[in-house]
Amino acid sequence: MNPSKKEILNQEIGRIHNPNSGDDFKRKDNQIVVHTGKQIRLKDKVHIPVDKHPNFNFVGKLFSPKGSSLQQLQEATQTRMVVLGHGSMKHKRMEEELRKRGNQSMFI
Repeated sequence: MNPSKKEILNQEIGRIHNPNSGDDFKRKDNQIVVHTGKQIRLKDKVHIPVDKHPNFNFVGKLFSPKGSSLQQLQEATQTRMVVLGHGSMKHKRMEEELRKRGNQSMFI
């Protein structure tokens, strides 16, 4: 996660945990107000070092039987995760066709 995103997120979390700390006056105009009940969407891509570990099956480890590992990760972190890239599709033929089109971005 970007350090500036992390800093803003930590400031807002701290402000919510300590509402009487007086940080509301120090809040910058470009920061969002979290306590209004509005959902916040943070999006980040994690690139997997497939080049350094060519024999390790990252997608297989994440999906495991029936995707239980990925589901457990999502429940534990209260997030939604999407796996994209080589080996992430159920239909190998369709994956090969899409790869031939030129979009080879691989990330989780």
